[in-house]
Amino acid sequence: MQGIWKYYKYSCKAVREIKELADMLSERAYKAVKADGSRWIPHLKRALKVLLTKNYKLVVTHFHHASAKMQGTATNCGKQLTRYLFVKFLHLLLDIVEQVSKVYLVFQREEGTIALVQDEINALNASLEALKTRPGEHLRSFERSADADNRFNDIVLSKKDTDDASFLTTRDTLIDLAKQYISSRFSNFNDDSVLKAAASITEPLLWPKDRAALRVYGEDHLDSLINHFDHLITGPTVGFNELTCKDEWLELKLHYHRGGLRLSAKEFWHGNGLQTLIIQQDFPIFWFSLSCVL
Repeated sequence: MQGIWKYYKYSCKAVREIKELADMLSERAYKAVKADGSRWIPHLKRALKVLLTKNYKLVVTHFHHASAKMQGTATNCGKQLTRYLFVKFLHLLLDIVEQVSKVYLVFQREEGTIALVQDEINALNASLEALKTRPGEHLRSFERSADADNRFNDIVLSKKDTDDASFLTTRDTLIDLAKQYISSRFSNFNDDSVLKAAASITEPLLWPKDRAALRVYGEDHLDSLINHFDHLITGPTVGFNELTCKDEWLELKLHYHRGGLRLSAKEFWHGNGLQTLIIQQDFPIFWFSLSCVL
């Protein structure tokens, strides 16, 4: 992917040639996209989508003609992009990246909560596991598009007799590795006591409906947060009082129960004015510290 991007990024001649080729074929040439960067998930997703769903025929055709004149990227990439197994794995990769991007987008949302991230991580693991038994959107599209002659987007792909078996074996291994990485990368969302506490307290949809259970719910989580942020909230200028905090925590839960509310975290917290509760009184400090934990 990076080789394709660099080929067109640093060669005005290559860009001119592919545009001329697009005009001849009455198609549009889309700009090649860099596949890595600090925001690598959206970069990789867009690079794969542009190549596989928009530029594939143009790029392969251009590389085929360019490779007759020069060695290097055009020759190597042209060969790879006409291998059935390689193209099939690119479509699988796009399906995987699209699932991962759903978790990435949760972190961009204003109303995102830790509980929501936990739910998305669990959904991601389930979605990746499902790719073992049924193809994702892009892999399914590729399998339907590739005809009996192994022609995809008018490009004939070279296929070995062992390609299908190799794909199935390697597919499961790749998915397992992706799941292992996700579990390792976000392990603190399941193991960290502070994040568990924040998720339990800040997501009212998780609170028990039973009034008796609600009275004592979350006090241990509140203790975890208070202990963790003790150095921030116990200074003389803060004026934090633990007993007052717990009283207002109880008042907040009963207020939620009395109203029969079933609100999301954003709707609930933005609509209540209990300012001295720890997660509201020191709202900027709390979330800044929490972001450091993440």
